[in-house]
Amino acid sequence: MSSLLDPLSHLILHPYLNTLLKVLATTTGRDKLQRGVQYYARLLAWVYARAGRIEDSKKWEGVKGVFGNARKVLRMFKFLEHLQSALRLSASAASSRGTDWAQITQIARQVGYAGFLFFDHVAWAAGVRLINLSKGTQERVNKLSQRFWLAGITLSLVHAGQRFSQIRAEKRRLLATTASSTSSSEKGTPEAEKKVRMSSLRAEHAAVRTQLVQDALDIWLPASNLGIAEVGDGFAGLAGTITSAMGFYAAWQKAAGGK
Repeated sequence: MSSLLDPLSHLILHPYLNTLLKVLATTTGRDKLQRGVQYYARLLAWVYARAGRIEDSKKWEGVKGVFGNARKVLRMFKFLEHLQSALRLSASAASSRGTDWAQITQIARQVGYAGFLFFDHVAWAAGVRLINLSKGTQERVNKLSQRFWLAGITLSLVHAGQRFSQIRAEKRRLLATTASSTSSSEKGTPEAEKKVRMSSLRAEHAAVRTQLVQDALDIWLPASNLGIAEVGDGFAGLAGTITSAMGFYAAWQKAAGGK
């Protein structure tokens, strides 16, 4: 009996499964997984529709709808998290000297995401008849939600550009102090401290670059919903699948301890 259970116990106690369970224990992890399924279903529905397989296309349209609604329930009250983040960042900005535009765009981005989620919840509640809204009002709420989403992503892109500039400036400063300290007898920042800071800047640069790629793909989704850009279901499904996979991988790395 033990010989039969051994492979099973190894599988159940496998480190990868432990990490997966840690990811799925978080709202972010579950949302990224469900978002990936939702957009992959959208992509498959488009592929089958193009191939003339209407029944298969309808099946995947149904899957897309189920996971889309599930995500709305899962993210209930998540807009409050973004409002809290905006308030904390505002308090931090108020205590610092000067105007940090990267920080300001980060605050505005959090407000944008909070507005998107709040009005998305209102539209969902109206859709399932929890609240009574006229058809016209419901359409306006949907558009308002998409505008906040678009604003949040746009501000995130601006924030990424500003952080890239700040990171480059700090790298140049560290390299300059290293050069001056080696060419003179003056004591600058300790070498070990510089290496740690440079490593931290490289990690932040990589994180900002990843977020930039995600935002550059995601921005087409609200832009398409608002009629600003013409994006088909195929591209939207593919873009959403890619960014969901990137988000899930980031959550995986965090759960695995950054390995």
